[in-house]
Parts: sequence; C-alpha cells; structure tokens
Amino acid sequence: CLYTQYYHPGHYAVDIQQRGGGPIYGAEGGTVIRADLGWNGGYGNVIEVDHGNGLVTLYAHNKELYVKVGDAVNRGQEIAFMGNTGRVYGKTGIHVHFEVQVNGIKKNPILYLK
Repeated sequence: CLYTQYYHPGHYAVDIQQRGGGPIYGAEGGTVIRADLGWNGGYGNVIEVDHGNGLVTLYAHNKELYVKVGDAVNRGQEIAFMGNTGRVYGKTGIHVHFEVQVNGIKKNPILYLK
C-alpha cells in the first residue's frame, strides 16, 4: 500500500492505495455506527466505527462493505474492499479514504497509524 494523498486543509484524511484494490481492516475494535452504500456526500460506500472515548474512524470509497450498523469489529478485522465510489479524482483511483475523529474533530490519521 502507498499514500496517494495526505492530511491537509480541505482533505482531513489520508488516502491509501493498493494497485487493483485490496481489503480494508478495522483500525481498532469497536462498533459499526454507519455502513452506507451510495454517494454519501462524496464518500461513496462508507463505514464508520466508534471505538469509544470519542474516537471514531471512517473508511470511504469502498467497493464492498462486509459489516452493518451494530456489528462489533475487532482490530485487524476485514470490514470492506477498497474501491473508487463517490467523489474520486485522478491519481487516487482505487483507494481508501481514512479519517480519524476525536470528539467530532478530524485529526491527522498519520498520528494514529503505525
């Protein structure tokens, strides 16, 4: 995988790409609070996971979703397959748009990734 876009004003996430797509894994254990198909404001097929203590992760532009609202997920569990649904431009192509929110405020996901 490689980063095709980093966190910056107007793009409060990182875009991570794998040639041809690949599985998306939950960043941490939690409960699925959103699993929607469609446009979704440009996110395309999107999943949000509530990890407790105000921490929520979002995974957008998915081709397929493997979880539904209310599901408990574990860290490293496959939750979706990378796609290009929603508003996707140029070189980002097939990728996951990964956001981290703490108490509703979008944070730089790089600070939370190893």
